[in-house]
Amino acid sequence: MRKTVGLGIGAILLLVLVGIYALSFFNKGQTIALSDAVIKTVKVDVSSADVFIETTSTGHVEVETTETRSSKFIIHENPANTLTIREQTTGFFSWISFGNVPEVHIRLPKEQYDALQVEASSGDVALKNVAATSIHVKTSSGDIEGDDLTAKNYDFKASSGDMALDQLGKIAKEATFRASSGELSLDTLTTDALFVERTSGDVSMDDIALGSGKSVVKTSSGDIDITPMFSDETTLSLESSSGDQTFDNQQNNAFNFTIQTSSGDIRVPSNYDLTTNTDNKAVGTTPTAAPNTVSITASSGDIKITD
Repeated sequence: MRKTVGLGIGAILLLVLVGIYALSFFNKGQTIALSDAVIKTVKVDVSSADVFIETTSTGHVEVETTETRSSKFIIHENPANTLTIREQTTGFFSWISFGNVPEVHIRLPKEQYDALQVEASSGDVALKNVAATSIHVKTSSGDIEGDDLTAKNYDFKASSGDMALDQLGKIAKEATFRASSGELSLDTLTTDALFVERTSGDVSMDDIALGSGKSVVKTSSGDIDITPMFSDETTLSLESSSGDQTFDNQQNNAFNFTIQTSSGDIRVPSNYDLTTNTDNKAVGTTPTAAPNTVSITASSGDIKITD
């Protein structure tokens, strides 16, 4: 009995010591102000950390990190005007987190940057009020948020995680959003070409201005709801295997359309001109003809165009 009690007390003491050891390294970090640095490119490569990037009125770049026992950050500024931040995950107790998540906060002066590149394995990424020629964000199992962004090229990719993007301003040449699973919510974007590919998850896009490039929205399973605005010679293709699709024509776009579905209803406004109208296919134009083209296909699911 004494041996059993002794072993129990020893185990408890060991756990307490491990907790003290691990917790003693939590909520540590560093704050670095790069007062004289001229940064044009920001590269972030982390595994478990959440990343936050936003602009500041201080006039200089500032990096603040919060570390855990197993996560430390290497911050490096090189002569090519590039700020690089990398997370190192090491240590015997790297599996212990106690709910703590390391963080990286990057505050940038409000100006145009060449590139923002963020890659995160299991952390969330949030960008706010930043402008760059290209913005690239890739996550494995984290969410992506963006608000008030400006870029000529957007490239967002997530294996599993939601994307919530709002106010992607000015005119982009290309905007790409890819994910295996998770929902996409996109509000206000102007781009010449749009490419969206989801394996599973709903896609909701409101106030999307499309140029003369080819735009494609594809899902395997999930609904598509889009409210676009066309320029001349816009080409838009919506494709889904299973899920309903809604094209909201609030902007009174003029276009030719072809709609096909294997199983599901097709509905278009009564004042549209139809040259083909069957249970599985509808071909026609809006009341005003235009060179814009819309193609909507689905294996199973309803398709409708609303005014």
